[in-house]
Amino acid sequence: MSSPAYRLVELVWKNSSRHRDSWIRLNQALANAVVLAIEAGLKFAPGDFDKMYEAFRGGYWFGRSNGRIQGERFYGHAVRRDNLSACIAFERYAERPPFILDTGARAAIGTEVFWSDLRCVVTSFRRLRRSGVEVPDVHVMGLSHYKTYYSNPDDLENVRLGEGTPIKRFSIERAEWLVEMKRRREAKKPKPAEKTAAPESAA
Repeated sequence: MSSPAYRLVELVWKNSSRHRDSWIRLNQALANAVVLAIEAGLKFAPGDFDKMYEAFRGGYWFGRSNGRIQGERFYGHAVRRDNLSACIAFERYAERPPFILDTGARAAIGTEVFWSDLRCVVTSFRRLRRSGVEVPDVHVMGLSHYKTYYSNPDDLENVRLGEGTPIKRFSIERAEWLVEMKRRREAKKPKPAEKTAAPESAA
């Protein structure tokens, strides 16, 4: 049986008009249906984004890519709305594991991160390339540091974006990311109180 999220998108697909210029409206309606499913907290099955992309012509409406695949905006919605099933479904579609912050939250496009003591935002996800060939299972997150930042006024989630050309860019492999986030978590733990020697009793 299909998940509630898939059934909602399928309902839009099956009942929308497909005459003349209506494909543009249908594509927007399908994207809105995915966002609605995420924001409503509907359950996604792990393979839903793969199925939606294939069954509902996702190449026309998933949106432009910020890295190697389409649809990163849906992942951003899922992360910021804490819809774990949608996050997992998108990660399967993207064929990448999550980049978990030291807070326990997932990183997505627009997430603010301090790296090398610089305020950055996540700008992309991709696989590492060597000599023009993707390296299997080596995932890279792109970070950019800007002089100024702004919030997209059309985005109700207040996603932070950099203005102008980045001053500095970072490409962080997931293995390096995991080590750094573990270090930050360890640094937050309270240090055990030092034991002090009991005062000697008077003879």
